[in-house]
Amino acid sequence: MKQIIVMTKNDTHYLRDLLVKLGKNNDYNFHYFFGKSFDLKSILILIYNLKLYKNYKLLFQIILRIILKRDAKSLLKEKTIKNYKQLIEKSKTAYIIISISYTKKIKPELFKLPKRGSLNLHLGKLYKYRGLNPVYQALKKEKKIYATIHEINNQLDSGKIINEIEICSINKNYNQIYKEIFGASYDLIIESLNFYENDQFKSFKVESEKGYYKQLTYREILKLFLS
Repeated sequence: MKQIIVMTKNDTHYLRDLLVKLGKNNDYNFHYFFGKSFDLKSILILIYNLKLYKNYKLLFQIILRIILKRDAKSLLKEKTIKNYKQLIEKSKTAYIIISISYTKKIKPELFKLPKRGSLNLHLGKLYKYRGLNPVYQALKKEKKIYATIHEINNQLDSGKIINEIEICSINKNYNQIYKEIFGASYDLIIESLNFYENDQFKSFKVESEKGYYKQLTYREILKLFLS
């Protein structure tokens, strides 16, 4: 069974469900490397450490305990790669690395190690929406949201497009869109891996317009998810 390494971030919601579902796949052996991220769990731990929960200490502790047990890293601990050194060693015998919402740029010393290289799940249409927060940028101009699988190379979000899927229209809130994106990404990822196994690749219409977008502030992200 081919070994697939997923580089990702810890999560308690939509991404978590995708990662767990991949782990149950019978055709590929998925292992996970979790990078550091400022997610819901991190925010709650920060609130706890700063004692900002005031008169709701017991309730807050219960909520925090539940979340800590239900995040992706806890549910997948038996398949978790513990550190970067172990990641390098496992990558030497891996079939492919897949980056899913991993927050750092993957260096050539790593993405070139697996037999078939490395892929990235990008939550936008390439190459028009390169960079971070492509969903947010697409909401300003587009009628549809896409997810794209592309090869990782030395330039950010510029590798060969392997597969893409139209996810949904934009007449939904941010939470609904992300739920649909990660819900549909399982089939997109498995289909892309099958393309590699059979050396059969689709051709895609590439947007002539190219863009690159930077990270949003935490205030902007919070506003989007609460809208």
